[in-house]
Amino acid sequence: MFASLDSPASLLKVLVNAHFLLGGLVFGALGAALMRTSRVGWKGRVGWLVAAKYLSSTLLLFPLSIVFVRILPAWLGLDPVGRLPWLAVGFALLALVLSALVEWPFFYRIRGDRWGSLGCSIRANSLTMVLLLAVYLPFCELGIWGLPNSSVIVSGFKVFYLREGGLFLGQSKGSEHCLVSGLRFSTEARLFTRRGRDGWDLWLQDAQAAPQCLLTAVAPESMVIPQQVARHTQTKKTVQTGEPTLAQTYGKPAEGVPETESAWSLRVGQWPWEGLQVSSRDVKGSYSVALDTPLLSWNARCATRLPGEQVLFQMGPYLWVLDLEARQLEVWAKGQGAVVIWPDGVNATILRENLVTATPTERR
Repeated sequence: MFASLDSPASLLKVLVNAHFLLGGLVFGALGAALMRTSRVGWKGRVGWLVAAKYLSSTLLLFPLSIVFVRILPAWLGLDPVGRLPWLAVGFALLALVLSALVEWPFFYRIRGDRWGSLGCSIRANSLTMVLLLAVYLPFCELGIWGLPNSSVIVSGFKVFYLREGGLFLGQSKGSEHCLVSGLRFSTEARLFTRRGRDGWDLWLQDAQAAPQCLLTAVAPESMVIPQQVARHTQTKKTVQTGEPTLAQTYGKPAEGVPETESAWSLRVGQWPWEGLQVSSRDVKGSYSVALDTPLLSWNARCATRLPGEQVLFQMGPYLWVLDLEARQLEVWAKGQGAVVIWPDGVNATILRENLVTATPTERR
């Protein structure tokens, strides 16, 4: 989905689409200029090399990009900030080598010498990649690397979140329990709480599916659970309801601590280039945590303001904790659609006894 036309995200995606249409022409001109000796005229050289670039892009670039994005979470582990640059360099080098090999026969058709043709193919692809980086980088949002990836001390709260078909309860970094397995949900799914008969119940919400109750009595009714305000727009007015929508995963975060008591204002952007936007109410400045590139873009979602000027939020397939004052960022766990509950009283054993019985088809 495209962002608004005045956003860097939309400009970035327009450039990516234009690359497939115009990148072959640029590559053809560069490759033809590198040919000092040739059995084919200038126009013929450009035509052969344009065909070569379109063929290699179709056979390599797009399939490699899809595979890269799908297997990336397994490679990143719990250190995406440290590992992602190295994986990106590895992907670029792999694409460079494979593209040069696929396009080698076209250069050989033009030049007629085997190793000289391979050298021209490598140089043409290298120059094209440098030009692409020069064009794309100004439109990328890399705020995730603008903050030190340091340990953030957090305690006193418990988090329910989704991952790989399961519902998990985490109490600290690296400590988690799977409460429900066999669920089916999309990458847009989230959790929310609703007052039930014996306290707060935990619900799953996903696109094109009715909300589903997963656990009952996850917290006593007297406890106040922070959650984003659910607003439904009606004709000429906006009303608050008890049924959140997936749109509430961005915008103003849930507040365990009122925003009026903090020196920082938070907003979760709708698009990847916006990320988590942090603004100071005094002279401490503003910054954002975001990741938006041609091949990989992570939306910020489901943020909750914590005590101690901290915030827990989802970005991509991870839950992150950000210390607003120290500007330190840390991966808390892999997961999505988190709901935060604190200060105490949630017991994993009790939760398992309160599971709502449902078949896998009913949990869809």
